[in-house]
Amino acid sequence: MSTHKKILVERFHDFDALEPLQNEWDKFMESIHGEIFLTFDWCRTWWKYYGDKRKLAVFVFRDETGLCAIMPLFCERLSAGPLSVDAVRMVGTDFMPVSMALPVRDGCVHDVIDTLIGEINAVWRWDILHLGALSGGYAALPSLVHAFQSRLGDDYLCQLKEADVQTYFPVAGDWDKQLASLSSKQRANIRRAF
Repeated sequence: MSTHKKILVERFHDFDALEPLQNEWDKFMESIHGEIFLTFDWCRTWWKYYGDKRKLAVFVFRDETGLCAIMPLFCERLSAGPLSVDAVRMVGTDFMPVSMALPVRDGCVHDVIDTLIGEINAVWRWDILHLGALSGGYAALPSLVHAFQSRLGDDYLCQLKEADVQTYFPVAGDWDKQLASLSSKQRANIRRAF
């Protein structure tokens, strides 16, 4: 359940204006164990090559303790014959098979989503909001679904679709520790290969 923290939002429509926040953005992603696909440089480079004919809005959320979420989103019109819909999606999620956790600090999901919906409504007319593919290891998934259902009510269909199998490999903190965790045969194979 949300404690309704005071959330402040800054909205950016290009990466040049975001450049002063690059270090803070990347430190935030590291602090929440965010994926490389959501780092500043990755998003900026992706947008440079795939952002054509799309509208960008990067929402930077802060609460009393500091940065609590960064949502790099874009809106595009999808058409099929005479039908079209306006879809809002995460930057970097449509041309690559990536899965990610939403870049939201623990404990802030409800407040961020509640604020995000209002911000999206202020910027775009939209029919679909697609925030995926989400990582199978994303611990805040139940809170996320509940936050969307609470905020959107019966006006929208909130759907969670599980489609793919994901495999996770535990990796040690550094190369030496990783090698030590392997069998002697595996270490010999690695030494021979490298």
